[in-house]
Amino acid sequence: MAGGSSARSCSTTSRAASRGCVAATRARALADGDAELDRRLGIDTWREESAALMHGDGANLMRGNRYQPVGKAAFRHVVARLGVDPARHAFVDYESGKGRALLLACKLGFRRVVGVEYARELHEAALANLARARGVLPGAERIECAWSDAASFPPPTGDLVCFLYNSFDGTVLRALLDHLAASFAAEPRDIVVAYLNPVHRDVADAHPALALQRADGDLAVYRVVRGQGG
Repeated sequence: MAGGSSARSCSTTSRAASRGCVAATRARALADGDAELDRRLGIDTWREESAALMHGDGANLMRGNRYQPVGKAAFRHVVARLGVDPARHAFVDYESGKGRALLLACKLGFRRVVGVEYARELHEAALANLARARGVLPGAERIECAWSDAASFPPPTGDLVCFLYNSFDGTVLRALLDHLAASFAAEPRDIVVAYLNPVHRDVADAHPALALQRADGDLAVYRVVRGQGG
């Protein structure tokens, strides 16, 4: 499930203060036009969802975080700092939720856009949103949605951007990075990992296949530089 803990936007544990912080954050987002995409396309990507309401097969569902959509400005900030040409790279959002980042990636011109979601309800919501977006959003036919475990989904071939928005815990993150390293060993290519709100950055920093490229506040960017066991 795309998203993360409440630590993203609120540092206090007071219930009243937390409600006020969330309300202020969403008010700023609305003022910045983050809900405009939903209004224009007639979709639902901006409403948050609790992980407790989700269903899926296997143990990793409980290792995911709640669905919290990425803001338009934050997403553009991420892509601008990757040093990639979207036209040459595929984009994969691991735990893609309702598909918001997929639509934003499509607008930025990535050659292929793939969402991988483990929770059935969010995957079905993304499919419904995508069906509404096609014919309205140019390039929406490049978007694909897969109901799958992030740690076992086969990464696309060719150059690749992997987007993580504090999607899951360190156990699943480590398994995903192992999977990306194995894919790199089979097909050496540019694999960039963009980790927004990197709560489990220690796992990525310690992984032998990754090299940290930059760390800017709540964004850590890595490249896969060797295959698993290489």
